[in-house]
Amino acid sequence: MKRTIVIILLILIVLSSQHLFAQMKQTTAGERTSVDLTIYNQNLSLIREERTINISKGLSRVVIPNIPSTIDGTSLHFSSLTDPFAVRVLEQNYQYDLVSQAKLMEKYIGKQVEFVRLNEETKKEYTVRGNLISSSFSGGLVAEIDGKIEINPAGRLILPSLPEGLILKPQLEWLVENEKAGEHKTEISYLAGSLSWNANYVALLNKDDSKLDLTGWVTLTNNSGTSFKDAGLKLVAGDVNIATTLFSVILI
Repeated sequence: MKRTIVIILLILIVLSSQHLFAQMKQTTAGERTSVDLTIYNQNLSLIREERTINISKGLSRVVIPNIPSTIDGTSLHFSSLTDPFAVRVLEQNYQYDLVSQAKLMEKYIGKQVEFVRLNEETKKEYTVRGNLISSSFSGGLVAEIDGKIEINPAGRLILPSLPEGLILKPQLEWLVENEKAGEHKTEISYLAGSLSWNANYVALLNKDDSKLDLTGWVTLTNNSGTSFKDAGLKLVAGDVNIATTLFSVILI
Protein backbone atom coordinates (compact mmCIF):
# COMPACT_ATOMS: atom_id res chain seq x y z
CA MET A 1 0.00 0.00 0.00
CA LYS A 2 2.84 2.39 0.79
CA ARG A 3 4.45 1.74 -2.57
CA THR A 4 1.16 2.47 -4.31
CA ILE A 5 0.81 5.75 -2.45
CA VAL A 6 4.38 6.76 -3.35
CA ILE A 7 3.82 5.97 -7.03
CA ILE A 8 0.58 7.96 -7.06
CA LEU A 9 2.31 10.90 -5.40
CA LEU A 10 5.14 10.80 -7.96
CA ILE A 11 2.61 10.76 -10.82
CA LEU A 12 0.79 13.73 -9.29
CA ILE A 13 4.09 15.62 -8.94
CA VAL A 14 5.00 14.96 -12.59
CA LEU A 15 1.55 16.01 -13.81
CA SER A 16 1.69 19.15 -11.67
CA SER A 17 5.12 20.02 -13.09
CA GLN A 18 3.91 19.53 -16.66
CA HIS A 19 0.88 21.73 -15.97
CA LEU A 20 3.15 24.36 -14.42
CA PHE A 21 5.44 24.40 -17.47
CA ALA A 22 2.43 24.58 -19.80
CA GLN A 23 1.12 27.64 -17.91
CA MET A 24 4.54 29.26 -17.76
CA LYS A 25 4.85 32.67 -19.42
CA GLN A 26 7.00 32.90 -22.50
CA THR A 27 8.71 35.97 -23.90
CA THR A 28 10.87 36.56 -26.95
CA ALA A 29 14.04 38.59 -26.68
CA GLY A 30 14.30 41.75 -28.75
CA GLU A 31 16.69 42.22 -31.63
CA ARG A 32 20.36 42.75 -30.92
CA THR A 33 21.08 46.26 -29.73
CA SER A 34 24.80 45.67 -30.29
CA VAL A 35 26.99 42.80 -31.45
CA ASP A 36 30.75 42.24 -31.63
CA LEU A 37 32.45 39.52 -33.63
CA THR A 38 35.93 38.15 -33.05
CA ILE A 39 36.69 35.92 -36.04
CA TYR A 40 39.65 33.57 -36.01
CA ASN A 41 41.13 32.03 -39.13
CA GLN A 42 40.29 28.49 -38.02
CA ASN A 43 36.55 28.43 -38.71
CA LEU A 44 35.82 29.75 -35.23
CA SER A 45 34.33 32.98 -33.93
CA LEU A 46 33.43 34.52 -30.59
CA ILE A 47 30.17 36.45 -30.65
CA ARG A 48 29.11 38.93 -27.96
CA GLU A 49 25.70 40.53 -28.25
CA GLU A 50 23.36 42.64 -26.14
CA ARG A 51 19.57 42.30 -26.14
CA THR A 52 16.73 43.74 -24.10
CA ILE A 53 14.43 41.10 -22.61
CA ASN A 54 11.22 41.67 -20.65
CA ILE A 55 11.34 38.86 -18.08
CA SER A 56 8.52 37.94 -15.72
CA LYS A 57 9.16 37.30 -12.05
CA GLY A 58 9.65 33.68 -11.06
CA LEU A 59 9.95 30.89 -13.61
CA SER A 60 9.39 31.70 -17.28
CA ARG A 61 10.57 30.72 -20.73
CA VAL A 62 12.66 33.06 -22.87
CA VAL A 63 13.22 32.61 -26.61
CA ILE A 64 16.41 34.00 -28.16
CA PRO A 65 15.84 34.23 -31.95
CA ASN A 66 18.27 34.58 -34.86
CA ILE A 67 20.98 32.36 -33.39
CA PRO A 68 23.65 30.88 -35.72
CA SER A 69 22.93 27.31 -36.73
CA THR A 70 26.60 26.57 -36.01
CA ILE A 71 26.51 27.67 -32.34
CA ASP A 72 28.42 25.69 -29.74
CA GLY A 73 25.75 25.50 -27.06
CA THR A 74 28.24 24.47 -24.37
CA SER A 75 30.11 27.77 -24.76
CA LEU A 76 27.16 30.06 -24.07
CA HIS A 77 27.38 32.64 -21.30
CA PHE A 78 24.47 34.84 -20.19
CA SER A 79 24.25 37.70 -17.73
CA SER A 80 21.82 40.48 -16.91
CA LEU A 81 23.55 43.86 -17.05
CA THR A 82 20.54 45.39 -15.28
CA ASP A 83 20.79 43.08 -12.26
CA PRO A 84 23.44 40.33 -12.57
CA PHE A 85 22.18 38.38 -9.56
CA ALA A 86 18.45 38.50 -10.37
CA VAL A 87 18.28 36.21 -13.42
CA ARG A 88 19.50 32.64 -13.73
CA VAL A 89 19.24 30.28 -16.71
CA LEU A 90 18.14 26.87 -15.40
CA GLU A 91 17.66 25.03 -18.68
CA GLN A 92 18.67 25.59 -22.29
CA ASN A 93 17.29 24.06 -25.49
CA TYR A 94 18.71 24.69 -28.94
CA GLN A 95 15.90 24.49 -31.48
CA TYR A 96 17.08 23.92 -35.03
CA ASP A 97 14.30 21.80 -36.59
CA LEU A 98 13.78 24.17 -39.51
CA VAL A 99 10.85 24.15 -41.89
CA SER A 100 11.19 22.09 -45.07
CA GLN A 101 8.68 20.46 -47.40
CA ALA A 102 9.61 16.96 -46.25
CA LYS A 103 9.27 17.82 -42.56
CA LEU A 104 5.96 19.63 -43.11
CA MET A 105 4.50 16.60 -44.86
CA GLU A 106 5.83 14.25 -42.19
CA LYS A 107 4.14 16.27 -39.44
CA TYR A 108 0.76 16.01 -41.21
CA ILE A 109 0.73 12.24 -41.73
CA GLY A 110 -2.58 10.98 -40.30
CA LYS A 111 -4.05 14.49 -40.09
CA GLN A 112 -6.65 16.32 -42.14
CA VAL A 113 -5.49 18.46 -45.06
CA GLU A 114 -7.19 20.27 -47.92
CA PHE A 115 -6.93 19.97 -51.70
CA VAL A 116 -8.02 22.89 -53.86
CA ARG A 117 -9.31 21.60 -57.19
CA LEU A 118 -10.57 23.20 -60.38
CA ASN A 119 -14.00 22.41 -61.82
CA GLU A 120 -13.32 22.11 -65.55
CA GLU A 121 -16.88 23.06 -66.50
CA THR A 122 -17.35 26.14 -64.33
CA LYS A 123 -13.64 27.00 -64.11
CA LYS A 124 -14.13 27.64 -60.40
CA GLU A 125 -12.05 26.27 -57.58
CA TYR A 126 -13.48 24.13 -54.81
CA THR A 127 -12.02 22.44 -51.75
CA VAL A 128 -12.06 18.82 -50.63
CA ARG A 129 -10.77 17.54 -47.30
CA GLY A 130 -9.09 14.28 -46.45
CA ASN A 131 -6.51 12.56 -44.26
CA LEU A 132 -2.92 12.37 -45.45
CA ILE A 133 -1.76 8.76 -45.30
CA SER A 134 1.79 8.95 -46.63
CA SER A 135 4.15 11.26 -48.45
CA SER A 136 7.44 10.55 -50.18
CA PHE A 137 9.41 11.93 -53.09
CA SER A 138 9.46 8.50 -54.76
CA GLY A 139 5.88 7.32 -54.13
CA GLY A 140 4.11 10.67 -54.05
CA LEU A 141 1.09 11.51 -51.89
CA VAL A 142 -1.51 9.07 -50.62
CA ALA A 143 -4.68 10.47 -49.02
CA GLU A 144 -8.09 9.21 -47.92
CA ILE A 145 -10.81 11.45 -49.37
CA ASP A 146 -14.52 10.73 -48.94
CA GLY A 147 -13.75 7.22 -47.73
CA LYS A 148 -11.60 6.35 -50.75
CA ILE A 149 -7.82 6.09 -51.10
CA GLU A 150 -6.35 8.43 -53.72
CA ILE A 151 -2.74 8.21 -54.93
CA ASN A 152 -1.30 11.57 -55.90
CA PRO A 153 -4.65 13.35 -55.41
CA ALA A 154 -5.53 16.06 -57.87
CA GLY A 155 -5.43 19.63 -56.65
CA ARG A 156 -3.24 22.02 -54.74
CA LEU A 157 -2.38 20.79 -51.24
CA ILE A 158 -3.17 23.25 -48.42
CA LEU A 159 -1.91 22.74 -44.85
CA PRO A 160 -3.87 24.44 -42.04
CA SER A 161 -0.91 25.87 -40.12
CA LEU A 162 2.77 25.51 -39.29
CA PRO A 163 3.10 22.37 -37.14
CA GLU A 164 4.37 22.72 -33.59
CA GLY A 165 8.08 22.07 -33.28
CA LEU A 166 9.08 23.49 -36.66
CA ILE A 167 10.65 26.94 -36.78
CA LEU A 168 11.78 29.33 -39.50
CA LYS A 169 15.19 30.10 -38.00
CA PRO A 170 17.37 28.49 -35.31
CA GLN A 171 16.70 29.78 -31.80
CA LEU A 172 17.46 29.17 -28.15
CA GLU A 173 14.79 28.56 -25.54
CA TRP A 174 15.67 29.05 -21.88
CA LEU A 175 13.96 28.25 -18.63
CA VAL A 176 14.91 31.19 -16.41
CA GLU A 177 14.33 32.15 -12.81
CA ASN A 178 14.02 35.87 -12.20
CA GLU A 179 13.72 37.89 -9.00
CA LYS A 180 13.27 41.30 -10.64
CA ALA A 181 10.42 41.58 -13.12
CA GLY A 182 10.67 43.95 -16.05
CA GLU A 183 13.11 44.80 -18.81
CA HIS A 184 16.66 43.50 -18.47
CA LYS A 185 19.55 44.63 -20.59
CA THR A 186 21.43 41.37 -21.14
CA GLU A 187 24.73 40.19 -22.56
CA ILE A 188 25.04 36.88 -24.38
CA SER A 189 28.28 35.41 -25.67
CA TYR A 190 29.03 32.12 -27.43
CA LEU A 191 31.28 30.38 -29.94
CA ALA A 192 30.11 29.59 -33.47
CA GLY A 193 31.55 28.10 -36.63
CA SER A 194 31.23 28.84 -40.36
CA LEU A 195 32.47 32.42 -39.99
CA SER A 196 35.86 32.94 -41.58
CA TRP A 197 38.12 35.51 -43.17
CA ASN A 198 41.11 35.74 -45.45
CA ALA A 199 43.31 38.60 -46.60
CA ASN A 200 44.60 39.40 -50.09
CA TYR A 201 47.13 42.08 -51.02
CA VAL A 202 47.86 43.97 -54.22
CA ALA A 203 51.32 45.53 -54.60
CA LEU A 204 52.02 48.17 -57.27
CA LEU A 205 55.63 49.22 -58.01
CA ASN A 206 56.64 52.41 -59.78
CA LYS A 207 58.89 52.37 -62.84
CA ASP A 208 62.07 52.73 -60.82
CA ASP A 209 61.06 50.05 -58.31
CA SER A 210 61.71 52.61 -55.61
CA LYS A 211 58.16 52.93 -54.26
CA LEU A 212 55.50 50.44 -53.42
CA ASP A 213 51.76 51.01 -53.19
CA LEU A 214 50.23 48.23 -51.11
CA THR A 215 46.47 47.63 -50.86
CA GLY A 216 44.91 45.01 -48.63
CA TRP A 217 41.50 43.41 -48.97
CA VAL A 218 39.79 41.28 -46.34
CA THR A 219 37.06 38.86 -47.42
CA LEU A 220 34.54 37.73 -44.80
CA THR A 221 32.50 34.57 -45.32
CA ASN A 222 29.37 34.03 -43.23
CA ASN A 223 27.71 30.62 -43.50
CA SER A 224 26.46 30.60 -39.90
CA GLY A 225 22.78 30.86 -40.81
CA THR A 226 22.16 34.38 -39.50
CA SER A 227 23.30 37.93 -40.21
CA PHE A 228 24.96 40.44 -37.89
CA LYS A 229 23.90 44.00 -38.68
CA ASP A 230 26.29 46.85 -37.77
CA ALA A 231 28.61 44.45 -35.96
CA GLY A 232 31.91 45.41 -34.41
CA LEU A 233 34.65 43.30 -35.93
CA LYS A 234 38.00 41.90 -34.85
CA LEU A 235 40.09 39.57 -37.01
CA VAL A 236 42.61 37.31 -35.31
CA ALA A 237 45.35 35.36 -37.11
CA GLY A 238 47.39 32.53 -35.69
CA ASP A 239 46.62 29.34 -33.84
CA VAL A 240 43.82 29.21 -31.30
CA ASN A 241 44.19 26.91 -28.32
CA ILE A 242 40.91 25.67 -26.89
CA ALA A 243 41.13 24.02 -23.49
CA THR A 244 38.04 21.93 -22.81
CA THR A 245 37.27 20.75 -19.29
CA LEU A 246 33.89 21.19 -17.62
CA PHE A 247 33.63 24.50 -19.41
CA SER A 248 34.97 26.11 -22.59
CA VAL A 249 37.97 28.44 -22.45
CA ILE A 250 39.62 30.26 -25.34
CA LEU A 251 43.29 31.06 -25.06
CA ILE A 252 44.73 33.45 -27.65
